[in-house]
Amino acid sequence: MNLRIDPEFRDCLDPLDEKSRQTLEESIREDGCREALVVWPQSDGTLILLDGHNRHAICEQHGINFRTVNCPDSVTNRTKAAAWIVKNQVGRRNMTADRLAYLCGKVFNSEKREWGGTGANQHSAEQRGQNGPSAQRGKTAERVAREFGLSARTVKRHGKFANQVDAVAAEHGPEAKAEILAGRKEVSDFMPELAPPAKKKALSVSAPEPETLSNPSAGEHPAVDPAQEEEEN
Repeated sequence: MNLRIDPEFRDCLDPLDEKSRQTLEESIREDGCREALVVWPQSDGTLILLDGHNRHAICEQHGINFRTVNCPDSVTNRTKAAAWIVKNQVGRRNMTADRLAYLCGKVFNSEKREWGGTGANQHSAEQRGQNGPSAQRGKTAERVAREFGLSARTVKRHGKFANQVDAVAAEHGPEAKAEILAGRKEVSDFMPELAPPAKKKALSVSAPEPETLSNPSAGEHPAVDPAQEEEEN
């Protein structure tokens, strides 16, 4: 099996804490890997792992067999794949509005970087040059918004929020990030200059597989100066 771990997809979600991972490891060692890993088949025959990174690592460590199933046919590009990973976890984890906003923002920021002209993406220079990078970023926001069932403006705000949380983590450590994403602290509690007060608004997030996931709510995060938002368009 030509299984590939994509770092971007692997890092969409935070790793399990030590206790949760130990519980999972004990279960797999005793009962085997009962739940199939979800993969995204590629044209070259490789299978990109989308769901089950912790189970895969444990199985590899202990030489335990596992099985795979393909992701939904609706996953046709990297944006859809990343959105599916995030939304697939909503029904499993206690996902706060702040964490969901952060993950949505990370998907947007990653896609936005693909259009940043580094050359390290799947889009051709001709495609990027059709409307200029600013127009392409706007299209990225719209594309991610459709996947998450949000507005493009909200997706951009979530992208800014994700950058702010990462800045806090770089300055104050992962514990500070965990406090923010758990909803116990605000970005401004650690770096007041980054996040002026914002009024949160409930938003719904659509699920990729109705029979699997519920339809949670997410907060709109955080305040963005209109001038700054214009620069992001």
